[in-house]
Formats: sequence, structure tokens, C-alpha cells
Amino acid sequence: LEYHQDGKTFGRQLGTYALLVAVPGERELGTAIDVAITDHGYRSVTGVPYPLDVNSASMDELTAIPGINRNTAGDVVV
Repeated sequence: LEYHQDGKTFGRQLGTYALLVAVPGERELGTAIDVAITDHGYRSVTGVPYPLDVNSASMDELTAIPGINRNTAGDVVV
């Protein structure tokens, strides 16, 4: 993980063509995490930590998952 911006943490996967990945929330920089990809752009992807504990996940993490809107996420986050 490389830097924080606008409430997200950005990093790159290991490999020869490293795409930029955005993960909701601020995470400890300089660490490596597993990420499940939830969306993509031209040269970047969005994802959530994997495995994701839905009981401790934030609204931003839950709404990053396709098919989960703010109402559904609000039912989980109490």
C-alpha cells in the first residue's frame, strides 16, 4: 500500500504491469493485503480487503461490492 487520498488507500499488486488499486478507508502504508476486485477502470481497479468480515466492514467497503447499495449496507452496519 502506497498512499492515502480522499478516504481511500492506494497500492499496486506485485508483478510486471502493476495496476493501481483503490481500497475504501485508510490502511497501514507499506503493508501488503489481499484484495477482491469489485470494479475496474482503464488503468486502475477498485477492491475490498479479502476476506472481508461483513460484521466489521465499513459502509464504504460494503457499498463497493456490486449489488450492495447504501440501504442494504445500512442494514448490516448498525
